[in-house]
Amino acid sequence: MTNKSTELMILEAAEELFFRYGYSKTSVDDITESIRISKKTLYQNFESKEKILVAIFDSIKTELSTQIEKIIADKSIPFTDKLRESMRVISRQFSKIPPFFYDDIQYQAPEVWKMWLDYKKDAAFRHFRYLLEEGKSTGDIKPEISIDMTVFFYLSALHSMLDPKFIKHQLPSEVADNLPDSPLDRFNEVVRIVYLGILTDKSKQELEKK
Repeated sequence: MTNKSTELMILEAAEELFFRYGYSKTSVDDITESIRISKKTLYQNFESKEKILVAIFDSIKTELSTQIEKIIADKSIPFTDKLRESMRVISRQFSKIPPFFYDDIQYQAPEVWKMWLDYKKDAAFRHFRYLLEEGKSTGDIKPEISIDMTVFFYLSALHSMLDPKFIKHQLPSEVADNLPDSPLDRFNEVVRIVYLGILTDKSKQELEKK
């Protein structure tokens, strides 16, 4: 039987080390030494270093989805406030993960990388589409805007900006060199472009007030 407190200690230590030094440069020994437990104890809780990584991402996904869904479900919050708060929640999650980490796990843990991208695609589709539909119904989004095309653009941009290979090898250097350095900054810029293009003038003013 696993010890929940020990499991949490392992996850917290591993997350700190992974995000500071990288997944590939952090060993199981590094994790166990940082919290003074044996490798046997670690393996009683997790089968491998990759399983620890999966658990960390599961925790991030759960926290992110819970917060976003709570915002979306709150009928007392105006659409522009939901939009603003959703962006803040997502930005905070992005800011926790250093840029080099995405590149690291893409090559060192490709299955986990795919799981992460699949989650972002699914969650972004569900949450973003719901917000768009609400914005149309409240008159905050221009009536001529296609929800499907907006979702397509958003998901395509989200996938591309998180894919180090796309940025390194498929973008002209003149473009890649002028992009924001961090995934967080790239995400914020994509969101700004999307919403400034689809919102009515009144809603733009409301969004930019705070």
